Amino acid sequence: MPTWILSVLSPFTHAVAAVLATAHHALVAAGADPASGLTWVAALVALVVVVRLALIPLVVRQVRLTHATARAQPALDAISTAYAGRTDPESLRRRLEETRAVQAEHGVGAFASLPLLLQVPVLLALYRVLADLGTGVAVPGAGAELSSSAHAARLAGVSLGTNLVHAPGGSGAAVIATVVLATALVSYLTSRYLVRVNLTPAATEGPMALVTRFVPTATVVGILVSGTTLPLGVLLYWLIGALWTGGQQAAVNRWAPTPGSPAHRSRVGAT
Repeated sequence: MPTWILSVLSPFTHAVAAVLATAHHALVAAGADPASGLTWVAALVALVVVVRLALIPLVVRQVRLTHATARAQPALDAISTAYAGRTDPESLRRRLEETRAVQAEHGVGAFASLPLLLQVPVLLALYRVLADLGTGVAVPGAGAELSSSAHAARLAGVSLGTNLVHAPGGSGAAVIATVVLATALVSYLTSRYLVRVNLTPAATEGPMALVTRFVPTATVVGILVSGTTLPLGVLLYWLIGALWTGGQQAAVNRWAPTPGSPAHRSRVGAT
């Protein structure tokens, strides 16, 4: 990574390393082998839980914004229909004013998805820390002993810092490939069967239909391609995170589905 990106990520990498180190030390104090691959998997689970719990306020805000957008959509569609084909300056001005009024009424803004962008530096920091620990590089906030332990750790004989390209022998490649395929499968099922049922017709019909159908496949392709170069430690975090995302989306579908979505109709029908 460029130096300036590393500087920006520095506070996040320190925080992530501290959480991972604390989880690992707690497991070792409870009697776990410090260099065991299973100990590190448990530490990664703890890391995912801490990070995802910290991000729940952003998730809640995004769910509320999604609901607001769904409630505003009929009025926005009516405006689009009323001004269809009208390109004179006065019509364009009035259309913009009416659109803004509807968005303001429902609490929908142009930067409604901005809270989700705050997750990007956290995720980049996670990848940085896990990749460095897996290869034995000292990480500020983790300590040299922890880095050595991570470097020595093996899961089914594979180092946490090994990727698919450099996997030792057929068994090593099989372990990493299994994690990659499992991550792709969980992500596909989440996108195809959990996220999709929580979308409104506006997101699954008309011009957006092709995009919606393409997303699950594109997700799988992205995971399979990038999974060949990411170290096992990062892939394990990715898999654990994918499982969390699936469970989180299932919870949203059950208790806070988007108005007008199939998930919402199912909940209303059930009550």
